[in-house]
Amino acid sequence: MKKRTVSLLSLFLALFLSAGCAGQSAASSSAASSSAAPASSALSSSAASSESTAALEIPEQTAPVKYYCRTNAERESMPANQQVLAYIEEQTGIKMEINAIAQESFKEKVDLMIASNEEFDGMNLVGYGSTYAELAQKRAIIPINDLLEQYGPNVKQVMEAGLYTTTDQDGNIWSIPRAEQFPEGYVPTIRRDWLEKLNMEMPTTIEELEAYFEAVKTTDLNGNGQQDEIPYLPNMLLYGISNFVPYFLPVKDGNLNSTGFSDLSNTKNMRYMDESGAIRPIFSHPDFINLIAKFREWYEKGYMPKDIHLLKTAQLTDIRTTGAAGALGGWYSDGNSPIIKYNEANPDQEPACYEPIPPLKNAPSGRSMWPSNPANAPQIMFMSTGKNTVHLMRYFDWICSSPQNTATVQFGLEGEHWNWVEGEENTIEVTEAGSQQYKEFYALANLYWDGLMPAIKVSPDNPSQYMRDQQMQTIRGFEMNYPFDAHIPYNYDGTEAEYLTADGGTLMEEAIIKMVIGETPLSEWGSVLATYNAIEGDILSAVWTEQYNAFIG
Repeated sequence: MKKRTVSLLSLFLALFLSAGCAGQSAASSSAASSSAAPASSALSSSAASSESTAALEIPEQTAPVKYYCRTNAERESMPANQQVLAYIEEQTGIKMEINAIAQESFKEKVDLMIASNEEFDGMNLVGYGSTYAELAQKRAIIPINDLLEQYGPNVKQVMEAGLYTTTDQDGNIWSIPRAEQFPEGYVPTIRRDWLEKLNMEMPTTIEELEAYFEAVKTTDLNGNGQQDEIPYLPNMLLYGISNFVPYFLPVKDGNLNSTGFSDLSNTKNMRYMDESGAIRPIFSHPDFINLIAKFREWYEKGYMPKDIHLLKTAQLTDIRTTGAAGALGGWYSDGNSPIIKYNEANPDQEPACYEPIPPLKNAPSGRSMWPSNPANAPQIMFMSTGKNTVHLMRYFDWICSSPQNTATVQFGLEGEHWNWVEGEENTIEVTEAGSQQYKEFYALANLYWDGLMPAIKVSPDNPSQYMRDQQMQTIRGFEMNYPFDAHIPYNYDGTEAEYLTADGGTLMEEAIIKMVIGETPLSEWGSVLATYNAIEGDILSAVWTEQYNAFIG
């Protein structure tokens, strides 16, 4: 199949833009400035913003704004969300209809709506699995430059630092971006109480970490008279391996993207730039085999359960609840709830807790850091079939007009789900009802920006939130590996990569697991890699490299 470059896409986008924004353009007006202010007072820009938009002709809203997002633990469907939407309608006059779809069927549902030209106004790109460039090429979305200028002055001000992630070569802005509330979460954690029992310091090198693993393996730290302690319990084997990718893979200028390594069904998120400037799959890195070899060594020494590759999420949670794990791999907070349950079941013991391990020094890669999500990314798409995209932009502009509004869509109603903390500027405390009803970052907005969200006061009486808050503060002091090319809108439509299946990811997942558990010799890695490259690796590399260079210029 003939490849198309990003340059061709840009030509199409320019032609598409010239056709207008689905009839929603109006005379440009200057955007009023806005910035986060103390919660006790409205933003100084709110009045200016109202005056700016008052002169605009705002189309009548004849139907609710239809917005689609993927679910996050089903919390977007909580009854309290409708109370909040009713409050927003009362405040703004905007009627919202937010449809939460299960993650596993989100892309399929949205694709069907696009293919049938179903009218809806917006969608969340997170969980969809494609870039804005692919949606733009299908004419499924519209650029939002005019909408931002006319109806989104607060959005434009607040999101300014992230707009580059969703802006093409011709200056078309294709979505409202997001700033990841906490992108730095791929950090292994360690039992601080066990370090103290062993009279050991926090590990700073791989050798010190392995010394801790050995001590955990040979010491009855939980005091049950059995040798059942597990030195390292990753949340899925591949997830645990992914934490150490930056440690083992040297790359020039930090050109590494490894945030998708825990899910090999989608190998399109794992890349690095080699010395020649080619963008290659992460498996092609000559030192990737050293990462596999290290985990095979840990497996053979008994630092991980023998059935680690077979354990499901519920089983891993059960093991963590027994307090048997000395260190965890995966997302930093995965072990918090289980260890709190363990503490509750053992009130006479010293409370156990997991603490983030600082990036290990003396890495073969020369890079002392853990992996991270991108700090900014495209998120809110405005659909070409939408009839209420003006009101969708107004909705997000209202969110971005004050910390209070941001807190409302993230946590719920003031006085019921959260309260201002007296004497502390721009700080809220989430109530028990708010903790139960909302998943914080995803609730009704699917949009968050750390500079606007009020600070959240966490009480030690809420051990789950308090433990997580302490861990977050620690991790924020670490140097992290942010993906080098997260802003590149790779587009597989019309390229040889368009119809790639998950076969490549399945091959690599099986091969890595078998090598770690000793079923396949490490010497076969070259053969496995050659097969993978023939299936998809070389194809992806050619598409990535061509489009990266075209976008960067």
